[in-house]
Amino acid sequence: MTSRPYLNDLSYVVRLEITGFTDENITKYVNRFFEQIQEPLDNTSNHLGKCFEFLKRNSRIWGIAHIPVNLELICCIWCETDWVETRNMTITGLYDNIIEWLLRRYLARQNINIQMTKEALYLYCCKELTFLESLAFEAIVDNTILIRKESLQKVMTTAECSLQKIPNLLNIGILKSFDSGLMCKPIETEKQHYFVHMSFQEHFAARYLVFGLQSSAYQKCIEFIKAHKYNPRFTLTLIFVSGLLIRTGNETHINTFWTTILEEPRDLIGLRHLQLLVSCMDEAECSQLIREKYSVLQFITNWLKYIFLMEYNILQSTLERILKLCTSLPNESMIQKALVCLLESENIVIKVNVLSIITQLQISNLVSQLTHILCYQLKDYNPQLRKSACLALGSVLDKVATTELIDQLLMTLDDNDQNVRSSALEVFRKLTEKSIFSELTNLLLIKLKDNDLKACLSACRIIGKLGKKVATSEMINRLVILLGNSDPAISLSACQTLGQLGEKAATSEVINQLLIKMKASYWYVRWTALQTLITLSEKTATNEMIIGLAMALVDSVSYIRSAAYEVLGRLGRQVTEHELINPLLIASRNSDTNFYSNTSQNFSQLDEKVTTSEEIIQLLLALEDHDWDVRSSAYTILPRLHEMPVTSELTNGLLIALEDNSRIIRLSACRTIGLLDEKIATNEMINRLAILLDGNDRNVCLSACRTLGQFGEKAATSEVIN
Repeated sequence: MTSRPYLNDLSYVVRLEITGFTDENITKYVNRFFEQIQEPLDNTSNHLGKCFEFLKRNSRIWGIAHIPVNLELICCIWCETDWVETRNMTITGLYDNIIEWLLRRYLARQNINIQMTKEALYLYCCKELTFLESLAFEAIVDNTILIRKESLQKVMTTAECSLQKIPNLLNIGILKSFDSGLMCKPIETEKQHYFVHMSFQEHFAARYLVFGLQSSAYQKCIEFIKAHKYNPRFTLTLIFVSGLLIRTGNETHINTFWTTILEEPRDLIGLRHLQLLVSCMDEAECSQLIREKYSVLQFITNWLKYIFLMEYNILQSTLERILKLCTSLPNESMIQKALVCLLESENIVIKVNVLSIITQLQISNLVSQLTHILCYQLKDYNPQLRKSACLALGSVLDKVATTELIDQLLMTLDDNDQNVRSSALEVFRKLTEKSIFSELTNLLLIKLKDNDLKACLSACRIIGKLGKKVATSEMINRLVILLGNSDPAISLSACQTLGQLGEKAATSEVINQLLIKMKASYWYVRWTALQTLITLSEKTATNEMIIGLAMALVDSVSYIRSAAYEVLGRLGRQVTEHELINPLLIASRNSDTNFYSNTSQNFSQLDEKVTTSEEIIQLLLALEDHDWDVRSSAYTILPRLHEMPVTSELTNGLLIALEDNSRIIRLSACRTIGLLDEKIATNEMINRLAILLDGNDRNVCLSACRTLGQFGEKAATSEVIN
């Protein structure tokens, strides 16, 4: 684009690809669609989740959902169709539903009663459908997307459809007009047209072929299929043909199609033939109506074994790309037994590659042999193989969960290899089926009740890793019982697990047991209980939790005291003076210098105005500390207290400061008292300042003198005057 009156032609060809929606775009669009519909659905969030689940469960449909117009149509139909319980749907079934929905809207706009079956609807709109089928086939043969007016008029004549007879023929919602002229043409038949998306053109062309196989155009359709069965341009059309024929239930026509696909001419290499057979067989849902089903499956399994045994990486990628779009084929026992055969190989690379493709497959019905061999791989000495087996089992767990599978996967959470453990954890985190969680929690509860120490400890670790997903009330109650177990290993493990469950575990029973543990004779038991209390208090700090943390302030172990002190500081306004003053003051007199190792930094980060009694308590702690640095840091902050109401604790703290051996702290206390003025001018305070007037330190004496002057007439006592 240029503002100049001439154009410089570029010396290279520029090509752009319209990639459609990204996965993120799909999520945003569906969310926005359901938010903006005029008549909100009951439980919209549930419909949203079910819609996403439906799209992702059907890989081929997920693929076409990246086309904006298709996604809009899918969302529109979802609102009016009961697909909530639909597990799998072929792409043919989806397009059939879309066309039915568009036809009903087309009739409704003409005030025609749409209360009729699908068969009656298609019969009523027979002329319109015939026109669209013929037009699509003409366009696909001519390899054109933009249909010229000559082709449009020709098909109208052949199909005996005209705008005089059917005025809304071009307004069904499947065709769009395109006029490239400067002046818009008012006559619709003079304009060029196109299908809303190429896939609709392919679907209607497939309908033309299906009905052609049942008419006098039989041979023409056979020849077309023979000539173009390996042409990538017609792959989707033939997939639609396979799906549409199965929906008719006519065995003769179904097997005519498959005979044509299987007979000569054949692809010389065989890969395109494999791709065609896989796609068409899956779209036909591996129907028993196909006489050649066994031979087709045998051909596919032979190729499957050949590609993996020969370790052709490029072919493996191609096969994986084809098979991961399938929903029926991976559930065929012949396919799964071929995978079992490959997993029995001694070659680690082959087994890892096979497990990788299983991870991509949409398996909803595992044969027992495949289940057993997948579980067996979880025990292999090779960590890469164990990880791959874990991911493979995880990919099918949502659909075919059994106690055996869940138990085997739970064991991998304790694997000695980090990558295996991470993979297993990721598998459980991605679970969506509620029924599986029920099975999972029941299994873990059984393990928690097991008398075997190893099984019980393993269950605790696993529950901790899975976190809130399995934090049921029954699970928490069982862990509380284990907290009181006489075996310290079990007790500690249960304690750590409760901490990992988050706020769900912050029940009164749990807190009471933790408070008991805070009094244990073994320091590591107290330390574990404290860590759990700290974790539970991060979201909601109850009075019981705060008492437990305060108890830790007087612990004999320095880092237990230090950890409790740090947490209480973070809790801020949740910690009240009345709950903590006594244990805090006791703790502040502790002789361990490490207890306040970070106190100076904590005080230096306080705001310019200390506004809560809790923060004053922190200062009071430091006022009585034996360490000079801690006391000095606290008194540096004290001048900021002049806007606070004077409390007895603050007064006592300042009286203590006036007797401190350090001149700096005595000076800081005098300045702080001066800032508070008459609010703190008690008799005891005045007498203490009068004593400083007679001291040896000149600066302290002057500071005390100024402070007494700020007190005014209250300080005019005989002791001060003398």
